[in-house]
Amino acid sequence: MAAFAEKVWTGEFVLSVTRDWVKTCKTPLLVLPGIDVAHPNAIGREVAALAQNAEVLGPWKVPPTRIPSTIQRIRQFLATHTPR
Repeated sequence: MAAFAEKVWTGEFVLSVTRDWVKTCKTPLLVLPGIDVAHPNAIGREVAALAQNAEVLGPWKVPPTRIPSTIQRIRQFLATHTPR
């Protein structure tokens, strides 16, 4: 568990992919940048900037009154990008 935690929280980018991979990703992405230490806002914004087909949603969680519109936006994104 310690090795996993170190890999997750001590890297300089995201755990599962590199910046170079994100640049080649053509899949539509809806990025909701984080708002805490474990999920840095800057990394989410960088993912959105690097990806070819990304939209960034923010602020999306705070204040809590934003959550219903966030849910609506996520549903809209999924409906738009789900194959028929």
